[in-house]
Amino acid sequence: LPPGEFLMREGKPVDGIWIVLSGQVQLMRTVNGKQIIFHAQSVGRIIGLLALSLGKSSFFDCRTATDITAIRVSVDELHRALETHPVLSNHFVTVLVRTLARRTRRSVELQLEINALRRNIELERDQLASTLEELKKTQTLLVEHEKMATLGQMSAGIAHELNNPVAAMSRAGEFLRKDISALSRH
Repeated sequence: LPPGEFLMREGKPVDGIWIVLSGQVQLMRTVNGKQIIFHAQSVGRIIGLLALSLGKSSFFDCRTATDITAIRVSVDELHRALETHPVLSNHFVTVLVRTLARRTRRSVELQLEINALRRNIELERDQLASTLEELKKTQTLLVEHEKMATLGQMSAGIAHELNNPVAAMSRAGEFLRKDISALSRH
């Protein structure tokens, strides 16, 4: 089968298994309208075994990721083979247990990754909160500095405005003193 072919569809009854001889498949689910790949590395060579053994419909969409060579085995063919060859039943159970173990291990790995990501997000959130608090403090200081600078400019302006009339009066007083001195000598 070429890439992109569906072997099983999510929510549809499983009426057999696929034995993948070569190539890779992906197990996906539709979540909020988007297809998310759940298993690509942990997919075994027998597809549909868990759903079939539980008598459930397919939990995943199973799609070929690459060209694959596979054998389709119907439920009837599988039952006949298990009834007529008891050794095959042992192999069937072994494969089923290994598949469950591989999926369980992958589930644990994913949970550990989720926990690590959650911790990283919490650390980043705390850092962002700290940075925001520092920015607020810095903003308050900048506003205070701006107020002080404005007050300084206003004070300098007022001093300048006061100094001009005082200086003018002082000069006028000096002129008066000189004029009065000159008049008193005559």
